[in-house]
Amino acid sequence: MATTISISPFNSAILIARIERLLKSESPDPSVKGLTVKKGEMKAEFKEKEVDLTRNEMRILLSLIKRGLATRDEIVEDLWSEGIYVDDNTLYVNINRLREKLSQIGAGDFIETVRGVGYRI
Repeated sequence: MATTISISPFNSAILIARIERLLKSESPDPSVKGLTVKKGEMKAEFKEKEVDLTRNEMRILLSLIKRGLATRDEIVEDLWSEGIYVDDNTLYVNINRLREKLSQIGAGDFIETVRGVGYRI
């Protein structure tokens, strides 16, 4: 009897994003405008001051550094790519926590809200 293998459909954009994320995980610590994300240490550094980041805060910051301007959907895809539904409030809370942490090291104005679009550095 022949065995049938079923391959479920996939979203090629999500697959490409995951591959890019894996390839970039080996890259050096990204930096923009003097703000550096120390991926191995889960920290952000600005003007020789550091602050600890959660996994989600680091992913948001990396997404913004990578894109410059990121829509809410792009950030949600980078953070919760497992397909779990996340509402706008969850993203908003994470962005605000990240802004508070960045302000502790003098980089509080780095994340700008672009009304109707998303966020940018």
